Amino acid sequence: LFPKQEYFVGNIMDYYIQKGMVDEGLAQINKLLATSETPYYLYVKGILLYEKKQYDDAVAIFNKIISNNGDLVAEAYSKIGDCYFFPAQIIVEENAKLAIDDPKYNENENKIKELYEKAKPYYEKAKELKPDNKALWGNYLLNIYWKLNRAEYDSLEKLASQGDRYSKEGSVFNPVEGGYSFTVSKFDGRQTLHTWNLSEDKELSVEIICSLTDGTGKLIH
Repeated sequence: LFPKQEYFVGNIMDYYIQKGMVDEGLAQINKLLATSETPYYLYVKGILLYEKKQYDDAVAIFNKIISNNGDLVAEAYSKIGDCYFFPAQIIVEENAKLAIDDPKYNENENKIKELYEKAKPYYEKAKELKPDNKALWGNYLLNIYWKLNRAEYDSLEKLASQGDRYSKEGSVFNPVEGGYSFTVSKFDGRQTLHTWNLSEDKELSVEIICSLTDGTGKLIH
Protein backbone atom coordinates (compact mmCIF):
# COMPACT_ATOMS: atom_id res chain seq x y z
CA LEU A 1 0.00 0.00 0.00
CA PHE A 2 1.20 3.51 -0.78
CA PRO A 3 1.46 5.56 2.45
CA LYS A 4 -0.89 8.50 2.97
CA GLN A 5 1.07 10.38 5.63
CA GLU A 6 2.38 13.65 4.20
CA TYR A 7 5.91 13.09 5.53
CA PHE A 8 6.26 9.75 3.73
CA VAL A 9 4.52 11.00 0.59
CA GLY A 10 6.94 13.94 0.36
CA ASN A 11 10.01 11.73 0.81
CA ILE A 12 8.81 9.22 -1.77
CA MET A 13 8.06 11.98 -4.28
CA ASP A 14 11.54 13.42 -3.72
CA TYR A 15 12.90 9.96 -4.52
CA TYR A 16 10.84 9.76 -7.71
CA ILE A 17 12.12 13.18 -8.80
CA GLN A 18 15.76 12.34 -8.05
CA LYS A 19 15.48 9.07 -9.98
CA GLY A 20 13.73 10.68 -12.95
CA MET A 21 10.53 8.75 -12.21
CA VAL A 22 8.18 11.72 -12.26
CA ASP A 23 5.47 9.90 -14.22
CA GLU A 24 5.38 7.19 -11.57
CA GLY A 25 5.08 9.87 -8.91
CA LEU A 26 2.19 11.53 -10.76
CA ALA A 27 0.36 8.21 -11.03
CA GLN A 28 0.64 7.69 -7.27
CA ILE A 29 -0.34 11.24 -6.30
CA ASN A 30 -3.35 11.10 -8.62
CA LYS A 31 -4.54 7.98 -6.78
CA LEU A 32 -4.20 9.82 -3.46
CA LEU A 33 -6.05 12.86 -4.83
CA ALA A 34 -8.88 10.61 -5.94
CA THR A 35 -9.47 9.68 -2.29
CA SER A 36 -8.58 12.98 -0.60
CA GLU A 37 -7.87 16.30 -2.35
CA THR A 38 -5.73 17.93 0.34
CA PRO A 39 -3.67 21.09 -0.26
CA TYR A 40 -0.50 19.08 0.29
CA TYR A 41 -1.37 16.42 -2.30
CA LEU A 42 -2.28 19.17 -4.77
CA TYR A 43 1.00 20.95 -4.03
CA VAL A 44 2.98 17.76 -4.62
CA LYS A 45 1.19 17.23 -7.94
CA GLY A 46 2.03 20.81 -8.91
CA ILE A 47 5.69 20.20 -8.07
CA LEU A 48 5.76 17.04 -10.18
CA LEU A 49 4.17 18.84 -13.14
CA TYR A 50 6.71 21.64 -12.67
CA GLU A 51 9.53 19.07 -12.77
CA LYS A 52 8.13 17.81 -16.10
CA LYS A 53 8.21 21.42 -17.33
CA GLN A 54 4.43 21.28 -17.83
CA TYR A 55 4.22 24.81 -16.51
CA ASP A 56 0.66 25.64 -17.58
CA ASP A 57 -0.65 22.50 -15.88
CA ALA A 58 1.40 23.22 -12.77
CA VAL A 59 0.09 26.79 -12.61
CA ALA A 60 -3.49 25.47 -12.83
CA ILE A 61 -2.88 23.20 -9.82
CA PHE A 62 -1.24 25.95 -7.77
CA ASN A 63 -4.11 28.31 -8.62
CA LYS A 64 -6.51 25.67 -7.30
CA ILE A 65 -4.65 25.70 -3.96
CA ILE A 66 -4.92 29.49 -3.90
CA SER A 67 -8.64 29.49 -4.71
CA ASN A 68 -9.29 26.92 -1.98
CA ASN A 69 -7.68 29.39 0.45
CA GLY A 70 -6.39 26.72 2.81
CA ASP A 71 -2.82 25.64 3.57
CA LEU A 72 0.20 26.29 1.34
CA VAL A 73 -1.22 29.39 -0.35
CA ALA A 74 2.01 31.40 -0.05
CA GLU A 75 3.97 28.40 -1.30
CA ALA A 76 1.61 28.06 -4.27
CA TYR A 77 2.13 31.72 -5.20
CA SER A 78 5.88 31.21 -5.00
CA LYS A 79 5.79 28.13 -7.21
CA ILE A 80 3.76 29.96 -9.85
CA GLY A 81 6.54 32.54 -9.81
CA ASP A 82 9.02 29.69 -10.33
CA CYS A 83 7.09 28.59 -13.43
CA TYR A 84 8.12 31.87 -15.05
CA PHE A 85 11.39 32.68 -13.26
CA PHE A 86 13.30 29.47 -13.95
CA PRO A 87 12.49 29.25 -17.67
CA ALA A 88 13.90 32.79 -17.77
CA GLN A 89 17.14 31.53 -16.20
CA ILE A 90 17.70 29.22 -19.17
CA ILE A 91 17.62 32.30 -21.41
CA VAL A 92 19.89 34.18 -18.98
CA GLU A 93 22.46 31.40 -19.30
CA GLU A 94 22.13 31.48 -23.09
CA ASN A 95 22.69 35.24 -23.14
CA ALA A 96 25.82 34.87 -21.02
CA LYS A 97 27.43 33.14 -24.02
CA LEU A 98 26.40 35.82 -26.54
CA ALA A 99 28.03 39.12 -27.43
CA ILE A 100 26.00 42.17 -26.44
CA ASP A 101 25.86 43.32 -30.06
CA ASP A 102 24.42 39.97 -31.18
CA PRO A 103 20.78 40.58 -32.33
CA LYS A 104 19.77 37.45 -30.44
CA TYR A 105 20.99 39.07 -27.20
CA ASN A 106 18.39 41.86 -27.21
CA GLU A 107 15.67 39.44 -28.26
CA ASN A 108 16.56 37.25 -25.29
CA GLU A 109 16.66 40.24 -22.93
CA ASN A 110 13.10 41.09 -23.89
CA LYS A 111 12.01 37.50 -23.22
CA ILE A 112 13.70 37.53 -19.82
CA LYS A 113 11.99 40.76 -18.85
CA GLU A 114 8.63 39.43 -20.03
CA LEU A 115 8.97 36.29 -17.90
CA TYR A 116 10.22 38.31 -14.91
CA GLU A 117 7.20 40.61 -15.20
CA LYS A 118 4.95 37.56 -15.04
CA ALA A 119 6.78 36.07 -12.05
CA LYS A 120 7.02 39.32 -10.07
CA PRO A 121 3.43 39.64 -8.69
CA TYR A 122 3.40 36.02 -7.52
CA TYR A 123 6.63 36.38 -5.53
CA GLU A 124 5.37 39.68 -4.15
CA LYS A 125 2.18 37.96 -2.99
CA ALA A 126 4.23 35.22 -1.34
CA LYS A 127 6.26 37.95 0.39
CA GLU A 128 3.04 39.65 1.55
CA LEU A 129 1.70 36.40 3.01
CA LYS A 130 4.96 35.14 4.53
CA PRO A 131 7.37 38.08 4.86
CA ASP A 132 9.72 36.13 7.14
CA ASN A 133 10.04 33.16 4.78
CA LYS A 134 12.54 34.65 2.34
CA ALA A 135 13.14 31.24 0.75
CA LEU A 136 9.82 31.74 -1.04
CA TRP A 137 10.63 35.11 -2.58
CA GLY A 138 13.92 36.72 -1.46
CA ASN A 139 16.57 35.99 -4.08
CA TYR A 140 13.97 35.75 -6.85
CA LEU A 141 12.71 39.28 -6.25
CA LEU A 142 16.27 40.58 -5.96
CA ASN A 143 17.05 39.20 -9.43
CA ILE A 144 13.78 40.51 -10.86
CA TYR A 145 14.10 43.98 -9.34
CA TRP A 146 17.71 44.22 -10.54
CA LYS A 147 16.52 43.63 -14.07
CA LEU A 148 13.26 45.61 -13.96
CA ASN A 149 13.34 48.21 -11.19
CA ARG A 150 16.54 49.34 -9.49
CA ALA A 151 14.67 51.35 -6.84
CA GLU A 152 12.83 48.22 -5.66
CA TYR A 153 16.14 46.31 -5.81
CA ASP A 154 17.85 48.88 -3.58
CA SER A 155 14.98 48.67 -1.08
CA LEU A 156 15.08 44.87 -0.94
CA GLU A 157 18.88 44.80 -0.86
CA LYS A 158 18.78 47.12 2.15
CA LEU A 159 16.45 44.66 3.88
CA ALA A 160 18.78 41.78 2.97
CA SER A 161 21.78 43.62 4.49
CA GLN A 162 20.19 43.91 7.92
CA GLY A 163 21.41 41.86 10.88
CA ASP A 164 20.74 38.21 11.59
CA ARG A 165 17.06 37.26 11.88
CA TYR A 166 15.94 33.70 12.24
CA SER A 167 13.80 31.10 13.91
CA LYS A 168 15.37 27.69 14.47
CA GLU A 169 14.90 24.41 16.24
CA GLY A 170 17.38 21.80 17.41
CA SER A 171 20.38 24.09 16.86
CA VAL A 172 23.90 22.89 17.78
CA PHE A 173 26.90 25.14 17.04
CA ASN A 174 30.28 23.76 18.11
CA PRO A 175 33.96 24.41 17.40
CA VAL A 176 35.64 21.42 15.79
CA GLU A 177 39.25 20.86 14.80
CA GLY A 178 40.17 23.65 12.43
CA GLY A 179 36.69 25.13 12.19
CA TYR A 180 33.07 25.08 13.28
CA SER A 181 30.07 22.78 12.98
CA PHE A 182 26.50 24.10 12.77
CA THR A 183 23.61 21.62 12.79
CA VAL A 184 19.95 22.54 12.96
CA SER A 185 16.75 20.51 12.50
CA LYS A 186 14.66 23.48 11.31
CA PHE A 187 15.86 26.94 10.27
CA ASP A 188 14.24 29.96 8.66
CA GLY A 189 16.24 33.17 8.33
CA ARG A 190 19.90 34.19 8.26
CA GLN A 191 22.75 33.65 10.71
CA THR A 192 26.40 34.69 10.69
CA LEU A 193 28.58 31.65 11.26
CA HIS A 194 31.96 33.32 11.51
CA THR A 195 33.54 36.77 11.19
CA TRP A 196 37.18 37.64 10.54
CA ASN A 197 38.66 41.06 11.41
CA LEU A 198 41.93 41.49 9.52
CA SER A 199 44.37 44.36 9.99
CA GLU A 200 45.86 43.83 6.52
CA ASP A 201 45.11 42.01 3.27
CA LYS A 202 45.52 38.29 3.72
CA GLU A 203 44.78 35.27 1.56
CA LEU A 204 42.29 32.97 3.25
CA SER A 205 41.42 29.40 2.38
CA VAL A 206 37.98 28.35 3.58
CA GLU A 207 36.30 24.98 3.08
CA ILE A 208 32.53 24.93 3.50
CA ILE A 209 30.56 21.69 3.54
CA CYS A 210 26.81 22.22 3.47
CA SER A 211 24.03 19.62 3.35
CA LEU A 212 20.26 20.29 3.17
CA THR A 213 17.56 17.64 3.39
CA ASP A 214 14.85 20.14 2.42
CA GLY A 215 14.49 23.80 1.43
CA THR A 216 17.03 26.22 -0.03
CA GLY A 217 20.08 27.96 1.35
CA LYS A 218 22.51 30.68 0.32
CA LEU A 219 26.11 31.16 1.48
CA ILE A 220 27.30 34.79 1.58
CA HIS A 221 30.96 35.71 2.10
